[in-house]
Amino acid sequence: MTDRKDELRAHYAELAGRVRDTASLRLYGSDSVIEELRAPYLFAQERLLELGLEGKTALDYACGQGTHAVFLAKHGARVTGVDLSDEALQVARRRAAENGVSRSAEFRTGDCEALPFAADFFDIVFSSGNLFCLDADKAFSEMARVLKPGGHAVLVDTLGHNPAIRLARVVKRWLGLKKAWAVERIPTVEDFLRARGYFGAVDLSYFDLTTVGLAGLRLGPLRAPAPLLRWALDLDRRLLSRAPLNRWAFKVV
Repeated sequence: MTDRKDELRAHYAELAGRVRDTASLRLYGSDSVIEELRAPYLFAQERLLELGLEGKTALDYACGQGTHAVFLAKHGARVTGVDLSDEALQVARRRAAENGVSRSAEFRTGDCEALPFAADFFDIVFSSGNLFCLDADKAFSEMARVLKPGGHAVLVDTLGHNPAIRLARVVKRWLGLKKAWAVERIPTVEDFLRARGYFGAVDLSYFDLTTVGLAGLRLGPLRAPAPLLRWALDLDRRLLSRAPLNRWAFKVV
């Protein structure tokens, strides 16, 4: 475990070091995601707004550079972001300041498999794309532990079933572009269904199948025409609305 976490710290410190321009710090929430792959984040944000954020305590779990913590704070939540990377948290603080939410968003260094909070502490827990670098059962257990009775956890994460996407990950690992832990630990539907044992109820919505192809065709500023993207989003909604094809989704909320 120590080796894995040391690798994660080094990896996310390197990513944080690439953030230099102020313009990128102004982006938060779904706006920080390319348009072709934005649908699951928009859906998650809608769900969070339906739950109500004003005056709520919210945890951005493994918050990284704070893109989603700022969204939560912008909509009235008192947010705590936790991550193991000090360098990523420095970027998160800069992002919060740039977007005017420093007073309602704080960031703490911590181990997400052993959160530094008492039980029943938060109204809402949000997590985005983190389970591949965590022990899923420890993560679910800790999220559930710090949630108040009647609280909600909203997660956006990657699924590991799609054979084409799995092959692309393996090739990137072979080329040295991905670490082993970024390829071997992608969550499955079964992982999320197992979360029922911690949260009591789990609702899953599936996103991104044909849109992944459109994202892969991006060349610099060139992107898919808006009508084509709308068609792909609609097709994905139809294809991923039923089993077994929904397992091939790139993202799940």
